[in-house]
Amino acid sequence: MILRGVFLRTILLAALVLAEGLTVPRTAGSPSVAPVSSSATRLPCLLYHRFVTRPEYARIRGDERLYSISIDSFEAQLRRLRQLGYRSLSADEAVAFARGEKSWTQPIVLITIDDGCRSVLTQAEPLLRKYGFRAVFFVTLDSSAYVFGLGHADQSRVSDDALRALDPAVIEVQSHGVTHRPLCDLSEKDMIQELVQSRTELERITGRPVRHLAIPGNWYDARVLRHAKQSGYEGIFVSDRDWVRPGSSPTQLPRINIAGFTTMSAFEAILSGSAKPRAEAPIH
Repeated sequence: MILRGVFLRTILLAALVLAEGLTVPRTAGSPSVAPVSSSATRLPCLLYHRFVTRPEYARIRGDERLYSISIDSFEAQLRRLRQLGYRSLSADEAVAFARGEKSWTQPIVLITIDDGCRSVLTQAEPLLRKYGFRAVFFVTLDSSAYVFGLGHADQSRVSDDALRALDPAVIEVQSHGVTHRPLCDLSEKDMIQELVQSRTELERITGRPVRHLAIPGNWYDARVLRHAKQSGYEGIFVSDRDWVRPGSSPTQLPRINIAGFTTMSAFEAILSGSAKPRAEAPIH
């Protein structure tokens, strides 16, 4: 069920503030994240959107506190991932893990970034390189989409030339639709056009295959998933708050939004699987 309306979003935002502030009980000398078994049994797919400075985040109010994160917080999370020995996967590897085709003995994570803002290049990409991680960049094609009007110039849509120049070993480009409209509200014809045009245009721009889709706004139903699969997407990522496990459907892969106010304790609980999944507002 798709949650809409200012009232519901306000209630859910308040609930998230409480949820993200949770702490994980620890004993003296114990690791902050539960030890991983001989083979990783879950994959946290982390979801980010916009990257800002700490002073900019302090000025943000309302829903944008969910979708923006300061670069200081993002760097602290990447540093923690490296300290804990995490390996960041590609989208193809995440799908293979869900299918049970690949496994890793070290802890694994998928870092995803939705929408297509310039701040991914100016702020996030240097930090990903610094800490040796990669991310999947789900890009909305239309530069006039509302998600590019929510901040200053650094949150405008990244240029085609910049997308073309990206190192796919650090940031791989995948689909987030054309206009960021709710796919489930579109006619059959318009939905298919969004799905197909996004894929073919991004492949033309980057010269690389586009096999994966993140549903814009988490606005989807069975019809959207069916047409996305028929349009050639092998991995379909949603924003339902859960972990990917071997046997998860590759056409409905959950992710966990990392809000800008997420504490390190909450972040570590997300990694370890000890944080109970909770519903949240529609995700950009």
